[in-house]
Amino acid sequence: MHFSIYIFKYPPPFCQEMVKITKTTLLLFSIVLLAFILRVIAASNVDIGPDEMVYSVIPYHIISAGRLGTVEQSPVYFYLTDLGYEVFGGITALSTRFPSILFGSLMCVVIFLLALELGGSSRSALLGSLLFALSGFALRNNVEMDMAAFFFGSLALLFFLQGLKELKEKRRNLYWATLFFTLAVMIKNLVLLFAPALLLILLFQGWKDKNGLLYRQEGKIHADKGLWKTIFYCGLIFLIGLSPLIIYNYFTYTQKGITDYYVSNILGIGETVHQGLQGKSWTLNTVFSVTQELLGKYFRADVLLLLVGLAGIPLLFKKDRL
Repeated sequence: MHFSIYIFKYPPPFCQEMVKITKTTLLLFSIVLLAFILRVIAASNVDIGPDEMVYSVIPYHIISAGRLGTVEQSPVYFYLTDLGYEVFGGITALSTRFPSILFGSLMCVVIFLLALELGGSSRSALLGSLLFALSGFALRNNVEMDMAAFFFGSLALLFFLQGLKELKEKRRNLYWATLFFTLAVMIKNLVLLFAPALLLILLFQGWKDKNGLLYRQEGKIHADKGLWKTIFYCGLIFLIGLSPLIIYNYFTYTQKGITDYYVSNILGIGETVHQGLQGKSWTLNTVFSVTQELLGKYFRADVLLLLVGLAGIPLLFKKDRL
């Protein structure tokens, strides 16, 4: 069924074609609007945790102060929060959580596009977007910098998946993927943990398609020089994007001997200002216990989405998906 509304019956000179909104677009817009309203309501009712109290004070006037970073997390989220403070006129639950509200709502669009990219129909993509909009777990945890990092990380994944299709072509989507991934890391450092998985996928895809970083053909190992060049430029984009974080840690280390949480506690460079707050060492038992705890919280907050998600995993391995 085709349904469309033409916004411009007689377009202005700069518009060559009529702007058309399809039924699917209207439904997706409605889902995003619903997600935004629910997240505004949740932001006004969800309790503020200890970490969020710290993260709500750090951004205040961080832009006017000209700070490159902080000892807590990457700085982009704090810049975004400070913009919220300027718009809303101070620190409130709504202004502190506005970046999460905004990107949590826009995440519905990314989920829709990812579902289409993975072979889903527009109907199933809309359903996935709606389930996320209504997700109790997502609403309850739509705080701090996690959702903004999740948004840009997922957007990077979308362009990365599209880039895998053009390994023999211009590969511009890999550059976009790198840019959005860098933004995600500049919001929350832990996004870096996804980098090894993405590189492994790139190696495997290129090996399978016989056109990648390394691939086997006629009994010999070959390398695509053009793709290696693309990866080099992607690495350059990543380093330039991270340069404020690197520069900040360099100056604080040379002048005060301290570095941020991840550089001091994980890399062991510089003194930490988080003495006694270091994370516990990870063991196999820790992984199982944390996973069990998180699944329990997820089950209580969003049992429907959890069950539907688990049931949908086998569909990813089918050639003919819904």
